[in-house]
Amino acid sequence: MRLVWTLAGPLVRLRVPPLALTLLGVLLALDAVLLAAPLPGLALGLVLASVSCDALDGAVALLARRATRRGVLADRAADRISDCSFAAVLW
Repeated sequence: MRLVWTLAGPLVRLRVPPLALTLLGVLLALDAVLLAAPLPGLALGLVLASVSCDALDGAVALLARRATRRGVLADRAADRISDCSFAAVLW
């Protein structure tokens, strides 16, 4: 967790919106599904990057004092989409 908070600091200073990290995480997860069969190593990297975005979005929201109910709902929806994508990558 310390690493997540350490990485979140520069993102807050760069004014990266937490929702942008949430959306990036979903896009990376969906891309992993498309690349799982032809390029499994790249798909694994995309899954790890997606998980990193998921961890960072909440930390950035809290550090920047930009946490909202809409953000929580977006994060929950993104988590479910990503979970399904990860299952598809394994399939």
